[in-house]
Amino acid sequence: MIEANFYDYLEQNNPPQILVVENDKEAQTAKAVAKILGIETVVLPDFRATFGEDLRSWRDELFALNSALKAYYQKSSILIAPFHTLIYPLPKPELLETFSIA
Repeated sequence: MIEANFYDYLEQNNPPQILVVENDKEAQTAKAVAKILGIETVVLPDFRATFGEDLRSWRDELFALNSALKAYYQKSSILIAPFHTLIYPLPKPELLETFSIA
């Protein structure tokens, strides 16, 4: 159902900056719909760590999250994010900039 509603919305309106979805499955579906219309998207992973949890076990997910955010900050596109990923504050663009040490 999200496919038809999101497709209609994108055809009739300017794309939103952020689309909040329920889970990763809906995020991938929304990404596919936007791709049909030629709209670039960046999908955040469904990050389900809880407050106070040891984040070492979430290493891969944190790297994927930061990579996706960096891609979003570098180009204008729709950010598609599962709700659980947005519960906690995300890094600002300045924190994801790269630098070189000479």
